[in-house]
Amino acid sequence: ILPEYRRFGAAGRILRGFFAKGSSLGLTNLCARVMKDNAPSVALCTKYFKEKELIDDNTYKFTQII
Repeated sequence: ILPEYRRFGAAGRILRGFFAKGSSLGLTNLCARVMKDNAPSVALCTKYFKEKELIDDNTYKFTQII
């Protein structure tokens, strides 16, 4: 999301749409990998995903059961 369009809820709506679509397709979880220094994405994923795991020195893996 471009900085000028942040804080309007678009990213959260997109993620909730991914969760709903994945569930309707029979998927059981959704994962995202985010660079540790990408603070806006880390904050977003921390809010919407249940699990957060540091997979290397620079990357988090977020997982949500859907």
